[in-house]
Amino acid sequence: MPTFLQSLYCLLYYLFVGLIGYNGNMNRRIRREPNPNLTLFMAVATFIYLLTYFIDTDYFHYEALVQDYSQREVFHVEPVYGLIAWIVGYNYTLFRVVVWGSALFLFCKTVKITDTNLNHALYTLFVIFIGTFAYARATLGMCFAYCGIALFVQNPPGVKKIFGLCLLFCSIIFHNSMAVIIGVGLLSLIVPLNKKTLFISLIFTVAGALAITQLFISILTQNQIGDAYVMSKLYTYTSGNMEDDPTTMLGKIRYFLAAAAYYLGVYFCLRSIFKRKSKGLAVSKMEEVFTKCALLIILISTLLLFLPLGVNVFAYRIRYMAMIPICICLTLMTDRREISFGKYSLCMIFGTLSMLMGLLYNVKNTI
Repeated sequence: MPTFLQSLYCLLYYLFVGLIGYNGNMNRRIRREPNPNLTLFMAVATFIYLLTYFIDTDYFHYEALVQDYSQREVFHVEPVYGLIAWIVGYNYTLFRVVVWGSALFLFCKTVKITDTNLNHALYTLFVIFIGTFAYARATLGMCFAYCGIALFVQNPPGVKKIFGLCLLFCSIIFHNSMAVIIGVGLLSLIVPLNKKTLFISLIFTVAGALAITQLFISILTQNQIGDAYVMSKLYTYTSGNMEDDPTTMLGKIRYFLAAAAYYLGVYFCLRSIFKRKSKGLAVSKMEEVFTKCALLIILISTLLLFLPLGVNVFAYRIRYMAMIPICICLTLMTDRREISFGKYSLCMIFGTLSMLMGLLYNVKNTI
């Protein structure tokens, strides 16, 4: 668990970067002017925070994991992380430099491929999603997947397009859950985005919500999954009912605020695309594909909310996968004035409030 000083540092650092970057990213006039110094500041500040984000217990979990790698073989984590730990000599700081530094590099590369303002995209990432981005090793898999999708969409048939597909499929090396993004990404590249497909998606979500509970209960009661590790995880997550969830009221408010930034982000992007299409205006392929990815992930996450879980880990971890496409599309569409600045600001407010509640709670909890 973090100490008081570590918790206080995380709060003050978040406020410092948010305030320093505010004028250059939230002031519409200034934001349109190229500012390489601000871009460098946002990149370095984000990188430092990824290395020192002590708030989440996973920070200490991975520290223990790296030490475990130096003493014995670890089977419950993807093998690539054991290789990384060995390469850096089981130094935890260097381990985070490689894992989260690579994730940040791939995020920046994806932003560049999509022709999005980098310092503004980094600011959106920092204010709304930094807690999620620094959360777990799955971030690296997500960054591989979305960089691959961006390369595939933005390039004509050739080597770069093939390389993009390779990055997408290689993302599963870094986290098994990337199978979800691979499936969603391929579907987004094939299925068009229109009112008909949106309606069908919503119908499938409702129907799936009605069926998934019974299926899930059947899997648990009949032990239909042979993998003991997976079954132990399922039983851990289903150790209680949602009514018995010990989360405090403030925790539930924070959960709502965090989820609202995701749902509103997808809604605003989706609405902007449909509005432009109805007027016969062009919509970039990248905006459409990334918005479809985010939409499908949010729908899957919503469907999983109906699982009878004590702590609905599956739902929010799937929702986290929409972080990168929402961040890029929301920033890109706002800068192009396809989404109003007020709507963008609303997402930023929800994200900021959620982050501050979490950071303040940790400071209070460590006093």
